Amino acid sequence: MSLGTHAQTVTSHLSSMHNAIKMLNIRIKSIVKYLEAVKAGKLPADQSVLRRLSSLVNLLPAIESANFNNEFLSVCAAGD
Repeated sequence: MSLGTHAQTVTSHLSSMHNAIKMLNIRIKSIVKYLEAVKAGKLPADQSVLRRLSSLVNLLPAIESANFNNEFLSVCAAGD
């Protein structure tokens, strides 16, 4: 594989990853808006949706490190 072909492959891969991350971000924001609306009483809680979200969250790996916790808390505080 030539250098130009390799660069195109890497560029294509990174572009695909970027688009996937953007879509994931849009979906997460949508979930957050729904949960905030439920919490504020603007929308009724749909137990089926909440169970699905709970199952989805439980699939995420548990990260238990002081560095992660500090970073997570600082990002959460910045979002408030």
